Amino acid sequence: MRWGDDHLAAGRLDDAVVAFRKALLVAAQPQTLARPIKSRFAEYSQAQRAAGNWDAAAATIARLRSDLMLRDHESDGWLVDVWAQRGEVGLSAGQYTDAASAFKQALQVAADTSDPARVLTHIKSAFFAHADALLRAEQPDAAIAALTTLIEVVGGDAETFAGLARAWLAHGDLDFKHDRLNEAEHAFQRALELQPTSQAALARLTVVAERRKHLDIESLRAQAAAHAARKEWVDAEALYKRLAFDWRDEASRQPLLKVSEEIRLEELYKLAQSYHAQNQWDAAAAIWLEICHSRIDYTGRDGRKAAVFLAKAIQRREGIAQAGERMRVRLKRRIPAAWIAAVLFGIIALGAVMVALASGLLRIH
Repeated sequence: MRWGDDHLAAGRLDDAVVAFRKALLVAAQPQTLARPIKSRFAEYSQAQRAAGNWDAAAATIARLRSDLMLRDHESDGWLVDVWAQRGEVGLSAGQYTDAASAFKQALQVAADTSDPARVLTHIKSAFFAHADALLRAEQPDAAIAALTTLIEVVGGDAETFAGLARAWLAHGDLDFKHDRLNEAEHAFQRALELQPTSQAALARLTVVAERRKHLDIESLRAQAAAHAARKEWVDAEALYKRLAFDWRDEASRQPLLKVSEEIRLEELYKLAQSYHAQNQWDAAAAIWLEICHSRIDYTGRDGRKAAVFLAKAIQRREGIAQAGERMRVRLKRRIPAAWIAAVLFGIIALGAVMVALASGLLRIH
């Protein structure tokens, strides 16, 4: 026994196993040595764990069970605890591959014991606690990776799928918080795939759709307003119509009316200018008047005011009317003199005819 203790103290596990095996073989009552040997191996294994030498810690208990044939329920538990603790350390460090390997070893050992369910529950609890801590720290990607590893270790069941679905929901919530709507929608879809009846996932997908619509509407409003600011009325009207009729955006109806009015006034302005250029003052004045009635200070794209054009058209129209009136008065004044001249001319002509007829009759006689 002393030699075995010395070898263990010096870290010579192989030599310690040989020494303890000899002690067991020569002992009159080997069972009396079993407890002390197990205690020494347990202490040595614990020291290796504390130093982070997990393989050595596990090998110590494994050699106790196989080479010294001191396997019992207690040593089974020790070995399970070594691998489980190794898994927890890897899990805490985010070393999920190492954690998975260690937990699988723990489950393999537990499969030969009388209490594998306890080990399974312990592993799930460790993963769930780790994932919850990550989610509280707003690290959903890491939580998802951890819970995916859990499913790899213990298999998928309702509990593990529910845990992973919660992690995807948290991922989506974080994405939604920062308006990453595509990522949020993907996360909520993954949660729904894991739990097809999840009302939480369905509700969040609805919220994403509403948020996307709201952002799309805001974007279209901004585009329409930019067009309107540049007096690109037709483009602005097209966007406001889309908002008002396709998206049912009540807030866009008033801007639509305003933009449509601008288009109407602009078209009237162009038409009035064409009449103005053709000196069709009545038609021009009527349209300029309609424009000014709609907006007294309306100014065209050329910077000229409709009111100025209206004044000019009225002035020209009245000038023509006044000229016509003067002509009519003049004609009226001249009509009596013309009639007198015509009558005198008629009388003179008639006298000439009578003289001619009289001369003709005298010649006949």
